[in-house]
Amino acid sequence: MIDPVAGRIRERSSYRVAHRMTQADGVVVVDTEVLDPSAAEVARSLARYRLELAEPVAALVLSRAME
Repeated sequence: MIDPVAGRIRERSSYRVAHRMTQADGVVVVDTEVLDPSAAEVARSLARYRLELAEPVAALVLSRAME
């Protein structure tokens, strides 16, 4: 499995990761952003990723993660 977020945050320990999850029309969307808080405001965002899952799949993933 490839994890692009982990690869980015290993570059520097000061990098931060922010997640935002929204739900609409039976789809769960997870937006992830890798940030460099020490960079100038216009260059702070290093990478953005988006994961879209059907609600039943997202529910299954979350229930398995809680076990």
